[in-house]
Amino acid sequence: MRFLTIGAVYFCGFFFGNLITGLLGLNPEPAAVQWGAHLGPHGARIILALGFVSTAIAVALRVWGGAYLRPEVVWNSDALGDRLLVDGPFRYVRNPLYLGNVFLAAGTGLLAPPIGFAILVAGNVLVAFGLISVETRLLRARYGAKFDAYAAAVPALIPRLTPAHVAGSATATPSIGPALRSEFFSVLIALAMLAACFVLPL
Repeated sequence: MRFLTIGAVYFCGFFFGNLITGLLGLNPEPAAVQWGAHLGPHGARIILALGFVSTAIAVALRVWGGAYLRPEVVWNSDALGDRLLVDGPFRYVRNPLYLGNVFLAAGTGLLAPPIGFAILVAGNVLVAFGLISVETRLLRARYGAKFDAYAAAVPALIPRLTPAHVAGSATATPSIGPALRSEFFSVLIALAMLAACFVLPL
């Protein structure tokens, strides 16, 4: 249910963000326009450019992580593989794909009113920690002390600065092509944010 849950957060962010903004009589313009107004005539485009950077970081994290996990694990119902992999981005953060989701929400949320932006980002953070909690129990049950050592060395969502080494964990050869194909939708979102910097009449 990960896909449906995250999709529901996006629906709430844009639909209820606009609805609540209207009910409160607040400015309905996108957050990028409202916040950009404080940065001069090109402020909105500057904020949208930051949104593109955020979505590009999201794509990079998700593709990097997916290249090590393989798409069949990324889209697996329990998100577990046949081994405890500690390689690539997983040496810095245990959940690079969920971290990517937060960056994606922060970028696309700039197209919603500020209330919608807050719903999108906060909602994705809450969903990420909820999924991490469930998956942590599954991983601990499957890998035991080996996972405990990994969890002690690598943070769940905020990356460490140096790569961790966990004894007995598996490594992998990354496969970028399948990861890129599995992130086709995320790539489209990033490209749309890039186009918005130049196309939207701001």
